[in-house]
Amino acid sequence: MLNEHPIEKFSAIQLMGGTTHSIWKCKVDKSGDFDEFPSEVVLRIFRGSDVSDRDEEARLSEFLSKNSLGVEILTDFGIGRIEEFLTGKPLSHLQISGNSKGEEGINWAIAEALGKLHKFNEESKQIEEFNLTRSNPFLFDSLDQWLGSAQSFDFQNGEWASKSKYNLHKSSLARRIDVRNERKWNDEVKFIKDFNSKLYQDELLVLSHNDLNSGNVLAEYNKKKKEFRVKLIDFEYGALNFDGFDLGNHFCEHFLDYSTPEWPLFVLRREHFPKQDYMLKFIEKYLRQREIEVNEKSIGIYYVKSLTSMLSSHLMWCIWDVVQASSEAHGLGFLENSLVRREEYDVHKGILFKILSKFAASEENTVIVEKLKGADENDWKGLLKELEGLHKEMSGRRSESIDWIRKHHSATHSSLKLK
Repeated sequence: MLNEHPIEKFSAIQLMGGTTHSIWKCKVDKSGDFDEFPSEVVLRIFRGSDVSDRDEEARLSEFLSKNSLGVEILTDFGIGRIEEFLTGKPLSHLQISGNSKGEEGINWAIAEALGKLHKFNEESKQIEEFNLTRSNPFLFDSLDQWLGSAQSFDFQNGEWASKSKYNLHKSSLARRIDVRNERKWNDEVKFIKDFNSKLYQDELLVLSHNDLNSGNVLAEYNKKKKEFRVKLIDFEYGALNFDGFDLGNHFCEHFLDYSTPEWPLFVLRREHFPKQDYMLKFIEKYLRQREIEVNEKSIGIYYVKSLTSMLSSHLMWCIWDVVQASSEAHGLGFLENSLVRREEYDVHKGILFKILSKFAASEENTVIVEKLKGADENDWKGLLKELEGLHKEMSGRRSESIDWIRKHHSATHSSLKLK
């Protein structure tokens, strides 16, 4: 029926370009028999290496729509889908990082939206009804599956590398990333899985977005109530996960700016690494929305969950980057991003676990977690003071990976812009 609609009545505007999909706002000048259809919809086209579960995503989208948590999926046609169009604008990097003066309310609204989403856990009746249960957290399954895919592709294959200058470029970067190095990659995956298994022992997995970046949050200001409202969109990677992951992943987005149009299509903004007091306030609002008692211990535990989940986010997405680079995806300098985020992981981990090991008087994950869970008010005050040093170091240090990319690949991409 829609195919019969005059083409001159149809218009499409590209809204944004995601790293693995393109998004268009489509509008139809309706009349007569076409009044039953929305006049404005969103068209999403998938591209690159498809590592998400589209069937699970479809069930999740239906669940979110029925619980007023996400957009309605109108049609799914395999390589893309048509979605309900929502008012509001995607966030700028300044907005999502909390650095847009006078708009800090957006960030607190995001904290509350996450808290509302995380009220649904693996024992919720609705989760079972929509078959969204899973035996492992999204983090663990993704790390295992994506690392296997990344290690199966040979970037040094001469025939593949010689097909284009860009393949040669990726081959050079892949040598430095060295994803087939089991000590460098498999051992770190084991470490993350071991620490999180102990930290979240006996805790329920919660419904998580898992990719909360600036493009996946729509914000709108309510003039009457003088407050911001936000809507979380694009649950492509939505699934049950540890409740700290969305927090840590979101805090990583504060200093990784993917809005630049110049290659490699991201900028590392050290100055926007979230400050401790900002993170603590964000966590407090999140906990209140989840109706979790707010005190020194609960805020402290979720603060550590956030800091350790930033590591999980870095490791998971830099492996995902390698998988995308093995395909024809072109929405980002994937291997450049992988190289930079892996360095962020290494440095952040070194600083954080030096402090946690000193706090617990042990480098054993079991002892560290036991100390954290048994800490009293004075313990937390002391630990928070020590962890201020992490924020100071991470917001001011120079990136060796960025220096290396500039030195070795600026000739390949003369418009390279990394700070």
